[in-house]
Amino acid sequence: MTTQEPLHEGAPASKAGAPDQNDSGGGDDGGDVDGAGSPPSASPAPTEVEAEAEVETSTPPTPTPATPPRSPKSSSASAILTATASSSPVPFPFTIQIPHRSSSAAAAAASRPPPPSTIQNRISESQRLRNETSRAIVGQLALDEKLSLVSGNDLWTFGGIERFGVPSITLADGPHGVRKPVHGDTQKGHPATCFPASCALACSWDRTLAFDVGRALSVECEELGVSLLLGPGMNLKRHPCGGRNFEYLSEDPHLSGHMGCHLVRGVQHTGRIGACAKHVAANNQESFRFVVNALIDARTLRELYGAGFEYCARVGRPWALMCAYNGLNGSFCSENVDLFRDWMRREIGFGSSRDGGGGGGGEGIVSDLEGAGASGGEGGAADGTDGDGTNGGEEEYDDTMMNPHIVMSDWGAVNDRVEGIKAGLDLEMPGSFGAHDRAIKSALKDGTLMESQLDECCVRIVQFIQRAMKATAVEGEGKGEGEEETEGKGEDKAQADKQDKDEESQIPEQSKEGGDDDSDEDCWEKHHRLALRAARESIVLLKNENKTLPLREKTGEKVAVIGHFAKAPRYQGSGSSQVIPTRLDSVRDLIQEYAGGGGDDDADNITFAEGYHPDQEGIDESKDIDQTLLNEAVSIAERADVCLLFVGLPEIAESEGFDRLHLRLPSQHDALVRSITKINPRTVIVLSNGGPVELPWIDAVPAAVETYLSGQAGARATLDVLYGRINPSGRLAETFPIRLKDVLADDFFPGNRHKVEYREGLAVGYRYFDTAKKDVLFPFGHGLSYTNFEFTDMGVKEATAAHTFEVSLTVTNTGDAAGATVVQCYVSCLKSEVFRPEQELRAFEKVQTLQPDESAKVTLTLSSRAFSYYDVGMNRWIVEDGEYEIRLCSSSRDVRLRRTVTFDAGGEGPSEEAVAAYPPASDPRDTVSEEAFANRMEMSFPEGERKEKMMALLSHDSDDSSSSNRRVEIHRNSILSECQGSFLGRMLRTILIKSMEGHIESEAGKEKANKVRAAFADNFPLRGFVLFSSGGMTFPVLDWMIDVMNGRYCKAFKGVFPVVCGGRFRN
Repeated sequence: MTTQEPLHEGAPASKAGAPDQNDSGGGDDGGDVDGAGSPPSASPAPTEVEAEAEVETSTPPTPTPATPPRSPKSSSASAILTATASSSPVPFPFTIQIPHRSSSAAAAAASRPPPPSTIQNRISESQRLRNETSRAIVGQLALDEKLSLVSGNDLWTFGGIERFGVPSITLADGPHGVRKPVHGDTQKGHPATCFPASCALACSWDRTLAFDVGRALSVECEELGVSLLLGPGMNLKRHPCGGRNFEYLSEDPHLSGHMGCHLVRGVQHTGRIGACAKHVAANNQESFRFVVNALIDARTLRELYGAGFEYCARVGRPWALMCAYNGLNGSFCSENVDLFRDWMRREIGFGSSRDGGGGGGGEGIVSDLEGAGASGGEGGAADGTDGDGTNGGEEEYDDTMMNPHIVMSDWGAVNDRVEGIKAGLDLEMPGSFGAHDRAIKSALKDGTLMESQLDECCVRIVQFIQRAMKATAVEGEGKGEGEEETEGKGEDKAQADKQDKDEESQIPEQSKEGGDDDSDEDCWEKHHRLALRAARESIVLLKNENKTLPLREKTGEKVAVIGHFAKAPRYQGSGSSQVIPTRLDSVRDLIQEYAGGGGDDDADNITFAEGYHPDQEGIDESKDIDQTLLNEAVSIAERADVCLLFVGLPEIAESEGFDRLHLRLPSQHDALVRSITKINPRTVIVLSNGGPVELPWIDAVPAAVETYLSGQAGARATLDVLYGRINPSGRLAETFPIRLKDVLADDFFPGNRHKVEYREGLAVGYRYFDTAKKDVLFPFGHGLSYTNFEFTDMGVKEATAAHTFEVSLTVTNTGDAAGATVVQCYVSCLKSEVFRPEQELRAFEKVQTLQPDESAKVTLTLSSRAFSYYDVGMNRWIVEDGEYEIRLCSSSRDVRLRRTVTFDAGGEGPSEEAVAAYPPASDPRDTVSEEAFANRMEMSFPEGERKEKMMALLSHDSDDSSSSNRRVEIHRNSILSECQGSFLGRMLRTILIKSMEGHIESEAGKEKANKVRAAFADNFPLRGFVLFSSGGMTFPVLDWMIDVMNGRYCKAFKGVFPVVCGGRFRN
């Protein structure tokens, strides 16, 4: 038997401090009493959980109530839940019909909220009963039934126990749209609304918008029979060349955590649909993603790569978390005890009775998340206790009472299923058809796995299905378990209504697409308009010299529209997130409405040129320039009054499956810009791309707009911005470097097949550039407007809660156009005994549309977490005594107001380990040496285990098989690119690529599809042939092939008979 090459065992998790405090609304999930949806209008002032800031407008318009999107299935006057059990996968095994309450009844219910204790008791009782029921079911299951429960049925369903009436659950990809395959075909899907990709949506800096997008996604899930949506993607953007960066939100964990949290709460606002935050953790590259071991020191992991997930898990409470493919500090994420059992479950309380925290009121969660000084972000005193001197992190973890939240694998991410069960990985996807059953049974027999550990996974899955089965509408007072307000009341809804009204007031009557007061309007049309609103808010005005923008409508001036993206927009990324849109706007189809002259021949003033081929990605100017297309574009540009030039990254240049190799645009795109700006000074650049790009010609361009991947309505949104119907308010959620070599992490990205070292540590994004005082192309948070905003009257006062500050300011529109802006609050530690970045984003607020001379009062809350760092010696968050500067900014480089505060944390200083790992003299401009990185990693481990752990982690040689003439030992985790020295390895690669031909296609053509298939195949591990084969291949057969590839022919010959006679069918 050929064994798989294991990753080295990782470090034990740090023990936590005080346990989190329960929300007063109970801990049942993201659809519970504290409100994942719009809170009642009678609710108290918002906390940081609901909104980090309060905005008080001096002349507030009256919000217009709008009917929230709902499924046509929700039209009955009674609530009915019918569960259907089936031995085969059921797309959506129950029907939910929601009762309609009259406005008077709704008002009465809102005016008589039940006491928090009553709601808590009701949910606790319901949770207890569900727990008992699920345990009773699991207690009667045979072992084979348990094993089938912890593995998917196929690609898109899991669960289903016919004799107990437990149905199967359907899930679908969906970071920015519901991707429900037709009959399991991954290429053909049901049409759904394609919202702006996460890279664009994050630029809105608008939690309410994120919530509304999530709410619309949940409606479409119900329409398409999906119970669990696989999104949002919340990995941090470590490096701008990351292949899936377009699926992720930001380089900053605070912005990513808040936007992701509100997406989750929107999806789960009814309690009927769940969200799955992914990929935990450090899934920051596509190269070697199935097998690479990410080495990250403890402080960097807690402060950057885990912080967004922690916030989302605590406040958003997604129904599921998805583990990443890669390894983390020696263990695959799918079996990482530190990551899931110790951190997510025991410390954070994900999936336990302490979900969202334990013991206390709802206000406790506020101090916890944004910053109590307690361990791991736990609420309580700044010394890391619960306030009574006890260290809550040492509390015994209670697995007997848990909420139905599950941890699932990414598709094919499981390495060792036995270790995964021990670590708390509940569900393996897709279904492996018993591939791991023999190993699990063997572990149960020899005692290395306890059946109680398997039972806990089964119980959580049964509870999860019970939740999905449960009707959430409850007549009478208050809300039932998992139910959220959807009557259009509360702060989120009021802000959305105000924004809709403000934006609609800027749009001429002829371009309005109907109002929200049409309750019979098709939900797809409503969602298209929401996609339009999201795209408008997400567009970033990068540059605007001499007021080149906005353009004036219908002046009759000659407009040249150049670029293939104006005809066929680049509106979403490629890979598992790709959606079949319900409709698709294009600039070429819409431009006449904006630029036409108004006469019978009004189209004569608009000309179009292709400019480039859609799959053209070459960067060699000596051979990658199509002179014919270039000449055609130049010809129309020199005769035009204004030129709209649409350039960016073609689909072939960025996709799931491979990382970008550079930040350059294709040579043809650069040549177009250089040539056209020389002959037409009124050239406006419109960028479409999933991440930062180099713009060497930017100084010659008067105006540039970044649209990212703006979804199916992005074309109209772009024209609305260009022609001034909408004032752009987007702000960059990542830094644009001048050149790739300016990125500190570039020296260590993407590592090699064995490991990737995160040597740069905390020096990621603006934390690096601002600390190193390094010039950038566009800073984090940058975005221009057609008006001007003034920040004044900054005030800082200590709030009622301990170690919490309230920061206030007045924002005034001093220009002559209505517009919205973003207040960004950064905290800088002026003197520290450990290294601290120059500044870190700790609060933000989107200030909705202000009319000229209108002002708004904004209040931000900073709790002690905003001033803290993670101490690797104490294994908790601490705040140093000293002075901190609070900065109110328009971007990380544009500080408008500042105020110094003195923080008294009780005289606690950093541990020796914290100073050793990050000494105060650390210079982020210098490349981190191997010795310094090894020391930083060593300080991440408990003192008694450091030598052993470091030897295990760093002794593994990092050489590539390509750089050595010796034969590489093949094992289950070998990737196909390592197996090409064997005929069998080459044959397997050919088979895999052939099998993907019907599943990976591209609008850009065969070249793009071939590139994706080749990249996927080269990084594909051999174990994947078993996990994706639907039972067609087993591990005994794979091990026999591995013996052949390793040249162990005698052993392989002896194994022929058992393989041929049954190995194919037995694991």
